[in-house]
Amino acid sequence: MNPMKKSAIVFLSLILFFSCEDNRQAIHIIFGDDYSLSSGWCGTPPVLPAASINGNTLYIGLFYEGDCTDHTFTLNEADGDDGLYIWLFHNAHGDTCQNPAWSGYSQLLSQSMIDAEHIFVLDPNDSGMIQIK
Repeated sequence: MNPMKKSAIVFLSLILFFSCEDNRQAIHIIFGDDYSLSSGWCGTPPVLPAASINGNTLYIGLFYEGDCTDHTFTLNEADGDDGLYIWLFHNAHGDTCQNPAWSGYSQLLSQSMIDAEHIFVLDPNDSGMIQIK
């Protein structure tokens, strides 16, 4: 899917997630280059959850095409009425290879993640989300 179209769909979806009768809050989400959440990462069979918290660390499994140059993923977050929404921005740095690549993103929990009652990881490919807390 075209990244701009994907971004617009998620943007419109989040208006619904974050809106109330008297208080509307819209967040523009940009996922960057194409990727998806994956339950099998770092070469493992798909037995791990696509996103989870273990102890004080956030883990997100990823699948993307490329792997001829380094790819970077940057964590973003936004407060919503029903919890904290997090997503990754993917920068492929111009990599045009078509090799399948699985990797994992991990990071210590931020204070906002520790304090949040609920955390939702946004999936860039189906405009859905995974609740991890």
